[in-house]
Amino acid sequence: MKPTDFGANFYLYDDLFLKFSTLFGIPMPIPKAICMVESALGLDVRVARGLLNPSDVGNSASRDGVSWGLMQMKPSTCLVYDSFATPEKLNHADYSIKLGCQHLARLSNRLDQDEYNIVRAWNQGLRATRLQIAGEIPGRAEEYLTRYLTCKSIL
Repeated sequence: MKPTDFGANFYLYDDLFLKFSTLFGIPMPIPKAICMVESALGLDVRVARGLLNPSDVGNSASRDGVSWGLMQMKPSTCLVYDSFATPEKLNHADYSIKLGCQHLARLSNRLDQDEYNIVRAWNQGLRATRLQIAGEIPGRAEEYLTRYLTCKSIL
């Protein structure tokens, strides 16, 4: 994998990643690499559709129909940060990245700033990650973590 795989999108959202990662105290490579995994920086067809037409929530939902936007977040997760979070709002790049960075900051605080566990929790949830850390369940996010690390390596 290399930056050219993402074309012009590789740098397109860097200002937003920098702004919100700085605001919430998260190293910029973390949300950007997660976005690369989640939506290929907006190149995923459904995400691109939502970026072009945020109100088209039916055709811009994730394949499983539960998340939206560059960061592929569930509105239910976002309610912690905005009680009026909607799929349409998540289809806006700035909103998606802002809430993604807020969520990463929250996970970071709850997981002692352990990057690998933050990424695991992003994918499988905080509860499952805590159970995995305690050795009570096997992790379900190892493949996701590997993809994340591959993306992060080209930043």
